[in-house]
Amino acid sequence: MVAMGTLVCVGLAGIGWIITIIVIAVTGGQRDEEVTARSKEPGFVPTPIAAGSQNRDVVAAMRAGSCRRNDVDRTRSAYLTAMRQRGAASTLRGKVALVHFKVSMPGVAWTPEASRAVTLTAATSREYLLEQAKRWRVTDLAIDAIEWPITTEIAIPPIRLDRNGKPSATDGDDLRKKTRVAIESALGRSMQTVISDIEARGYDNTGFLVSFPTGPRGVRDFAAPTGARGNAAELAYILEPDWNVAPRSLVATHELLHLFGADDLYEVRGVPPDEASDIMNAECSGLANAIIGETTAYAIGWSSVPPRRTFSFSDR
Repeated sequence: MVAMGTLVCVGLAGIGWIITIIVIAVTGGQRDEEVTARSKEPGFVPTPIAAGSQNRDVVAAMRAGSCRRNDVDRTRSAYLTAMRQRGAASTLRGKVALVHFKVSMPGVAWTPEASRAVTLTAATSREYLLEQAKRWRVTDLAIDAIEWPITTEIAIPPIRLDRNGKPSATDGDDLRKKTRVAIESALGRSMQTVISDIEARGYDNTGFLVSFPTGPRGVRDFAAPTGARGNAAELAYILEPDWNVAPRSLVATHELLHLFGADDLYEVRGVPPDEASDIMNAECSGLANAIIGETTAYAIGWSSVPPRRTFSFSDR
């Protein structure tokens, strides 16, 4: 009798979960259609997605994954804080907008699974950054995650990889130009105008992440911080078609941090043991054990004093 009751409960829970997935898919599609229809309205910015701290999938993604030492060749003796105090994502302080563009592709539709993964990734990344900010006693940080579907289609151009699996400079530039044109065409305004519209809503810093409904496997995701002052747009790109929220959230957060000043640590010699699990250093499968250490905290503006390290810092 107990076993029967257990089976019934599990069955009902399973049915409820299936209904939840269907509701998310339907309401998510309706939200995308509404946002798309309004995107060219002057000054329009989508409503931020709901906070994810109470969503069980976000909680699960936050607690998933492990980290191991990154054994790539460390060839650099200096750390470049990636355009610190430059561009629209000058520092990870104040009221921050993390805009997640969902770009369309010819003949490739966004599936409910893929679309939902972007939503959960945005919420998980937000919660992780706020949790890490508490560790650093950063009290002036507020983050909104904003989903923005883009209907103008873009075909990912051929991408050649260097020996580290990164897109070549010319191919990366080509992709950046094409996505920027597609975004500005879909929104009917320049990226600088979009940033100004976001700032008019009280945001101090803005970072953009571009996701595609599919992509070439084996291509590494990358970020394109800017060296320009003012509100120059800074974008990161998620190219790998992995809809597992835990590793996707790790990758998205890593790339977003580049926009706010963080450099890769895994190529730098002399990273101390207490930063082995830094999100910019370790090889992780999720966010559970990934931390924001002293070097990254300094780079993104959470600490005003550079830590003592054997490698040198270069602030731009």
